[in-house]
Amino acid sequence: MLKQTAESSDRNRVLHLGDDKSLVDLGTFNGLMHGHKGGSLDLSFSWDGAKQFTFSASVTEADSVTSVSRFAYAFDEYRFGMVAGKTRADGYRLEVRGELNIPGVTVCEGLPAPIKCYGFPPEAVRPYQNPDYLPALALEFERCFERLVYLGPLRQRARRNYGWAGSPPLDVGWDGEQTIQSLVAAKVVSSSNSSVESRVAEQMKAMGLIDSFRLRPIGRTGEYEVLAKVTQTSTEVSLTDVGFGVSQVLPVLVLCYYVPEGTTVILEQPEIHLHPSAQSELADVLINVVKNRKLQIIVESHSEHLLRRLQRRIAEGKFPATDAALYFCEMQNGASRATELQVGDDGFIKNWPNDFFGDEMGEVAAIAEAGIKHRRSRTG
Repeated sequence: MLKQTAESSDRNRVLHLGDDKSLVDLGTFNGLMHGHKGGSLDLSFSWDGAKQFTFSASVTEADSVTSVSRFAYAFDEYRFGMVAGKTRADGYRLEVRGELNIPGVTVCEGLPAPIKCYGFPPEAVRPYQNPDYLPALALEFERCFERLVYLGPLRQRARRNYGWAGSPPLDVGWDGEQTIQSLVAAKVVSSSNSSVESRVAEQMKAMGLIDSFRLRPIGRTGEYEVLAKVTQTSTEVSLTDVGFGVSQVLPVLVLCYYVPEGTTVILEQPEIHLHPSAQSELADVLINVVKNRKLQIIVESHSEHLLRRLQRRIAEGKFPATDAALYFCEMQNGASRATELQVGDDGFIKNWPNDFFGDEMGEVAAIAEAGIKHRRSRTG
């Protein structure tokens, strides 16, 4: 939501809750709030940029109008923000804490509304002799979300041909629609990313999905096709003629190797349509790019195989437990709760949720018992 708000061209839209063309569609402000009862939406997060920044804001809605009650940036001992007056006619007040060698007043009142939920209007900048300082904070906010990409749970089906107009995409798109264009751009435009295609091919082979994979231009039309071999002796065919799981995991792999180092990647169900062994191997891919490409990856998954491989790598000392944070989400008394799972250096989870992956031992025991009864019925 904050990413699409930052990328929106509407400076007066406090929050971009979404539509059918956005990353996420959260409906109305009231629908976003717990219990649909309205109130204040409070946001707070920190990130590392030129410094370590903390941003906080409160957003409310009254008479179907969404507005910012307050927002502020903090770093070191400094704090810069805006606070709404008691009435709309009072406007906003600029608040500055800490000395930054900027002469002039430190409090201004009667200011217009902020830009979106995080930006200072020009009237807030004018009291200072350095007018670029406050806008620079908003720019840092936007850069933070430029380094965040999202891939949804259902990716587009493979096609036989893909066109490329010559512009490198920022990422593969929220449903993977720019996956092949990203591969082409990495191969043609960016020499630093020239190995993306080979890395993706290596990982798909390691996952047991295909034996080989390559891009091929179709004449001089700007069109490309993706060819693959399922086994070493198989005939090379179009991506559309191999398993559906390949087209679903391809955007995941391309995204992990295409985006710049330091990016935060949000993945929903990256393991969808993969067999258990491939799901385990996918965990190794994610671990690899976290360690070697300095990515932060946020995964929503139901895959036991992916989790077990992560636990194994922690136990083997190949991935520190301190670099992983696991959360189990469940409904309790009408509210969604996220419980952090405690993972030790041995890979074991100390507060494992009951029956999260079903009663595995119970199922095995029930199968054995049923088998004994079946044999007895046949012999006796």
